[in-house]
Amino acid sequence: MTAEAAASVVELRQDGDVLLVSIHNPPVNALGAAVRQGLVAAMEQADASAAVKAVV
Repeated sequence: MTAEAAASVVELRQDGDVLLVSIHNPPVNALGAAVRQGLVAAMEQADASAAVKAVV
């Protein structure tokens, strides 16, 4: 699984001090390998950033 594949199903957007994480894996947003990898990457990014106070 590549980082590009994970990024294509998990989208990150920061709004102020909140990191918004969206899953785009139709039709049901199943937790496949790409989604799990993308969610792990999102949490690592949030943890590494002092600007992120919450994750939704």
